[in-house]
Amino acid sequence: MPPPVLFAGLIDDAAVFPPGSHPIDVALARRFERSATTDARYVGSLLIPAAHVDRTLREVHPVPIVMIGRPGTPLDDALKAAREVTASGTHALAGIQVAHQDGWQRCLDLGVPVAIEVPADDFEQRLNDLVPQRFQTLAKLRTGSTPANPVPTPAQLAAFITACRDRELSFKLTGGMHHAITHDAGQERQFGFLNVLAAVDAALRADAPSAIAQLLDVESPEVIVDAVCALDDTHAHDVRTLFQSYGCCDVDDPINDLRTLGLIEEKK
Repeated sequence: MPPPVLFAGLIDDAAVFPPGSHPIDVALARRFERSATTDARYVGSLLIPAAHVDRTLREVHPVPIVMIGRPGTPLDDALKAAREVTASGTHALAGIQVAHQDGWQRCLDLGVPVAIEVPADDFEQRLNDLVPQRFQTLAKLRTGSTPANPVPTPAQLAAFITACRDRELSFKLTGGMHHAITHDAGQERQFGFLNVLAAVDAALRADAPSAIAQLLDVESPEVIVDAVCALDDTHAHDVRTLFQSYGCCDVDDPINDLRTLGLIEEKK
């Protein structure tokens, strides 16, 4: 099995976002139930849009919350919701994620990790803007399609990973990565999260962008599983330092994939 650090907190809980779109009470109940099992070790913070903050704050069990301002969400709305979490006295604001826009630096005043979403086809200068605050700021790329943006190509994702590596800038991903191995899902190509872990390791080993893109596109579980199982503790730690986490609307899917592939223990 790979080192435990490789999967610890890898999957952020985006249960209220499409396509899962669970009601907030269902998302919270599932999270609370999961907290009593070993599966909780693989799940990161709960991702909440500003519109859901009031209902979330009524939850009596403390929840680490990352406030999400998707592209198109006014920055003021995301900041207001984040401050409400901080003032709640019960729940912890674990971070804020907003699109790259004028004034995004105001998020730094919250004193939590700030993830800034950049477009797959125009990220170089935007990443440069994040570098001066890279110890508090992460880059974020959308890997699932939206009405405005298609899934990035393997070459685009490889270029993004390489650009973050070169800038010593950690990153998050969001959307589309429901399963471990890259595959076609209807009309959409979906990256496997294990492919991404393997690709990040390749980037840290200074492989060529073309080789990184090829790893992202591999559909063979055997090839990708062998790649991640070859990581030792040091390399696994380095991979996760660069690739912090990704959001998934049903965290049970990737966890079940890890279990099916024999990469984690049975649920307890």
